[in-house]
Amino acid sequence: MAGKETVLSVVDNSGIIYAKCINKSSSLNLNEFKLASVITIMPKIINYSKPLRKKKYLGLVVGLKKITMRPNGIWIRFDKNRVLMLNESFKFLGTRIYGPICQEIKKSGYKNSFKKIVSYSKITI
Repeated sequence: MAGKETVLSVVDNSGIIYAKCINKSSSLNLNEFKLASVITIMPKIINYSKPLRKKKYLGLVVGLKKITMRPNGIWIRFDKNRVLMLNESFKFLGTRIYGPICQEIKKSGYKNSFKKIVSYSKITI
């Protein structure tokens, strides 16, 4: 289950490798978050070329290990919990995305902010 205090894998080239969930910013369930939700995260392991330590960032969840069901009846599951780094104004910090992203991002409420992310990704599942 993915919720508060979960360690997530960052799948962009922003310099952060792992991040820890601190707070859920936009989730309906109080105990866990879902695909395409925005959460507050803290970096755990950093590539030392960029000084991003001890700052809070927003993260966009693009894949969960937990099996989730879509409205059309399809079940989807990723191999690990995956997140993309965003700043306070919902702008993408990296310039590249590694691996597929979920198609719930296209349908999310932050549609105008995430057009850049959808165009960077090669595969949308």
